[in-house]
This record gives sequence, structure tokens and C-alpha cells, in this order.
Amino acid sequence: MQGRALARWGVVALGFVGVSVLSGTPVARAGESCPVSTPTPSFALRMAVDGLGDDIAVQSFEWGVSQRGAAAAGGGKPGRVDVQELNVTKHLDASSPALARHCAEGTRLPRVTLRACSDETCSQRYLEIQLEDVLVSGYRPGGTAEGEDCLPLEELSFQFAGIKLDYVEQKQQVALQRTGPKWEVLPALPDDGT
Repeated sequence: MQGRALARWGVVALGFVGVSVLSGTPVARAGESCPVSTPTPSFALRMAVDGLGDDIAVQSFEWGVSQRGAAAAGGGKPGRVDVQELNVTKHLDASSPALARHCAEGTRLPRVTLRACSDETCSQRYLEIQLEDVLVSGYRPGGTAEGEDCLPLEELSFQFAGIKLDYVEQKQQVALQRTGPKWEVLPALPDDGT
């Protein structure tokens, strides 16, 4: 699924989805020792990985899909879609060794779900991205003793065979309606059309 891929889905224009937030994780400030709490974020990100945990705190994520249209007389026609990997940044935690092992061995996970919630307890979900048949394609831990984070961060990349996107409309913290497409990511076709 590197680079180009075809997709079959029910929504034409999805665009790029990306977000970064502060976590409620303790941080160290100059002259202080850990932990000192950061401000509570306006929303929370949580990740569930089949067999590894269903409440993994996430600091940020990035994912996208883009359409390369083909120019033609009278307007553009749909071209090939580029479906990007889902990239996640999180603190080192109990799931880290298993995620690194899945990456190193190339073993697939049945499902990975990322949720954006309106509160830290994740009782009000408004965005859910569910990946199916998932490969941990990248695992990059890192950190610095001089930074503000008490724990090292790690960046994960996920390739997937299918994705489902759900948005739950909120009105005064009450979930109203769930909408969203689901599509399969198909292997890229050769450039010569064969």
C-alpha cells in the first residue's frame, strides 16, 4: 500500500484529517520534578489495539487521502487515490514492546481504532477511525532528558487493508447521529493500465 492505491468508498471528498493536542500527562518544568500536570485538553485521543489494550492515550495523529484527478476536455476525471498511513504519536506505555514486535515481525493486527472524545474519560466520542487488517509499518521511539515530557514519546505508522470513519454529531454533549464511510483499500494498478 506504499504510494498509490485505489479505494472504493461512499464519500467523494474526504480530504486530510490531522490533529494534535496536549495530553493530560504530567510534565516537568525547569526547576521542578515530575509530575506537574498540564492543562486539561479540549478533547482526548484514545487508541484501541486488538489484544494490546483499549484505552491507550494518544498525543496526536495524522492521516490523509488525496485524489489525483486526470485532466480532460470539459473538466477533471477521478484519478488514482493516495491513501496515507495513519501516524500516531503517544507516550511509551505497556503496549510499546508488543507494537515494536509486531513491526519487527511484520505480523498483522485484526483491528486498530482511534477515537477522539470530548472529555478525558472518552464517554462522548465524536470521531472514530477504525482500521482493519493492520500492519505496524513503523515504530520510532525517542525522547530527551531535557524536554518537558516525563516519558519518551514514540511514533507509530499503520498500513491497513480497510478503514471506517465515523463522526458522531454532538449537541450540548449529547450524541445525535453517527455518519461515516467505510471503504477497502485495494492494491495499486500498474501505470500502464495492465
